[in-house]
Amino acid sequence: MNNITIFLVEPSDAPGDITRKAAREAFPSAQFISSRMVADAMHQTSSSDRQLLVLTDPDEAEIGLAAQATDAENLPRWAVVVLGRNRSDLVETVSPEECSSQLLGRVFRSAMRQHELLRENLQLRGDLKTVARRFRHDLLSPLNCINISCELMKELLGDNTSLVQRQIGVIDKSMAEISQMIERVCDLLNASTDPRPATAVSMEDVIDAVLSQLEAEIQQGGVIVERPASWPQVRGVARWIEVIWRNLIINAIQHSEPSKPINLGWNRSSEGLRFWVSNQGEAVPAALEPRLFRRFDQLYRQPTAGLGLCLVQRLVSLQGGYCGYERVGNQSSVFSFTLPDILEK
Repeated sequence: MNNITIFLVEPSDAPGDITRKAAREAFPSAQFISSRMVADAMHQTSSSDRQLLVLTDPDEAEIGLAAQATDAENLPRWAVVVLGRNRSDLVETVSPEECSSQLLGRVFRSAMRQHELLRENLQLRGDLKTVARRFRHDLLSPLNCINISCELMKELLGDNTSLVQRQIGVIDKSMAEISQMIERVCDLLNASTDPRPATAVSMEDVIDAVLSQLEAEIQQGGVIVERPASWPQVRGVARWIEVIWRNLIINAIQHSEPSKPINLGWNRSSEGLRFWVSNQGEAVPAALEPRLFRRFDQLYRQPTAGLGLCLVQRLVSLQGGYCGYERVGNQSSVFSFTLPDILEK
């Protein structure tokens, strides 16, 4: 793990002694490879994954080429440090006036550490993307086959074997719970690993789409959803906002008393646009209120916690907002989230 290769790209008249001295002090066992251009260094091989490229007085094209170089695993190949006056936002730069072996040693170590963290971050993001995409496809496909088989069995059996019918009902319910869990986890992983830019979103269009998707659940729950006649525009990601509403409304359906209304609403405040879902049913115990919107990355500390509100918290925070809960007496709950107002721009 301590092996490191340092590529020195410098003109023939460059004073390289201070660079090598600083590099040896920072990485005593380092191997050095010298070249005149970045393109030459890219053709040089090293057995070490820890690679540092030091450019002396490069032009902008050389800096860009160095910063974009990747290895066989499609990860950034090396940490890059520029010695010269041509500063760039792509890499760490040290001017001639600042050059000293002590300072360069710190810069080299810092650049190498940042490079290692970047590679680790990109690998973890790739892992999560793979899990999200393969998890959804590879698990939902066999679950759909089981669901189709259950529906076929119910048609073939008719009403003659009530015990079997009840067991098929249990399978159906378990299928729905598994499918919901898969969807929630994959939505969260995709959102965390594939950030999307915020745009103007019509909340009315989002609500229409979500209520249409949940029509069967609303009918089965025996509830009525009431909403205001008009909705504002909000700044965010439409797909994520749709998932937020879907989870909050499902949560309200599951905890509402039959025939009692579920109310959707919004108001504008100095902090942005606040949206809410309220339902009538047993309120959340006071001791649980502070832990409702747990961060997903902390769920391993409490494996029994639900995923729905954690997903809501994550998607809202990714859009610069926050979540809230308040009880109204002992028979009503209000779950809310606040997002930036489109009028603030």
